[in-house]
Amino acid sequence: MDKLGIDTNKLQIEKPDSLKETPHKEVSKLQIKREPQIRESEGVSDAKLNGEPILLQEELSVNILASNPDTIKNYLKGVYLGQERNFPRSIADNFEQGISTEYISYPKLNYRVELFEDEYSKKPYKILAYSVRKEKEKIIVE
Repeated sequence: MDKLGIDTNKLQIEKPDSLKETPHKEVSKLQIKREPQIRESEGVSDAKLNGEPILLQEELSVNILASNPDTIKNYLKGVYLGQERNFPRSIADNFEQGISTEYISYPKLNYRVELFEDEYSKKPYKILAYSVRKEKEKIIVE
């Protein structure tokens, strides 16, 4: 028993309650690096004039959308009118009176609107699809 020269009485394992002995420490939280995201907006092209949806990515909080549900429709009216310069045009000439009249063809455009909570959001919280057209000086959003 004494071959190793170790007192086995001292080797008894003690299990103190470590939870009671250590004071509570504040754990530092790892800061999440938030990077602002770049949003996309597409313009009018031949494919878009033929029915392909135009992508618009916008930042609009859920609270604002809930309190003003027509916000997107009003926004799309402005976007539609802003793209008027890209719409097809035709000219009718009246040679007898010397008058040329330009006509703008207002197409029906389809929009895919992706809404993000803030500039750091990576995924949209809502995706909306609308079509916009102009009939008799009135813009219709459906």
